[in-house]
Amino acid sequence: MLKTIIKEFSKLVNENSNFILKIFIAKIINKPIEQIFFENLNLSSTEIDTLKKYIDEYLAGKPVSKIIHESCFYGYNFYVNEDVLDPRMDTEILVDAVIHDFKNHTAPLTILDICTGSGVILLTLLKELPNSSGIGLDISDKALYVAKKNCNNLNLSKRANFIQSDFCNAINNEKYFSKFDIIVSNPPYVKTKDIQNLDKSVINYDPLIALDGGKNGTDAYLRILGEIGQLLTPNGKVYFEIGYDILDDVKQIVSESEFSLQKIIKDLHNIDRVLVLNKKSLKN
Repeated sequence: MLKTIIKEFSKLVNENSNFILKIFIAKIINKPIEQIFFENLNLSSTEIDTLKKYIDEYLAGKPVSKIIHESCFYGYNFYVNEDVLDPRMDTEILVDAVIHDFKNHTAPLTILDICTGSGVILLTLLKELPNSSGIGLDISDKALYVAKKNCNNLNLSKRANFIQSDFCNAINNEKYFSKFDIIVSNPPYVKTKDIQNLDKSVINYDPLIALDGGKNGTDAYLRILGEIGQLLTPNGKVYFEIGYDILDDVKQIVSESEFSLQKIIKDLHNIDRVLVLNKKSLKN
């Protein structure tokens, strides 16, 4: 039966068909993918049925990560579902930037992650910066369920707290108010009119609320920059991921705020991807 499935799947999926099947089987039998060899496999009828289900979902356009509920980001495995964005390599550029700036910082660090989603940015930074602790904010209680699950899986529950909040509303009140050395955000930044042009795997399996940045794709930046002034420590930094076509608009919003643009970091495709900001009172 497995040989037939492999043969038929390869006809339907010309590229990486065997690799995709190995990912599915590794998940089903709970073994590392490097230990999956087709010639040595003897799957039960239940396992075969699960494999067929995965294949049907994949052929229907569902991303592999959303099928197996697992995605790798910065070398760590994260639980994902349709309530959160699938972590993307572009966001690793933001994480790299923070680590570069703070890896030699010996004093305790505090991190605020706005629009945290699955929590990948905050949790990865906590793993990479052992002297840090942080808070993740998201308006979606379903996304926060995923973030808390990932937090527990990575044994970070003593250093991270996740709070339901419309941007920074909750953190700006007396109960949670604090100041942060690092503020990060990968907010929704797709222009509303461009949503319909996204890949079907994104439109159908990523939450719209995490994608739609409003008419100009900049609604979230305007909101966040208006709310974090009192939350950043004097020498703290803000890190934004941005879309490929909104740089000028976001720069204009920054220029009218109490923050200065310190630097712009490009991604692997030479596209402006991350903005680093600090308080205007500081020299760049």
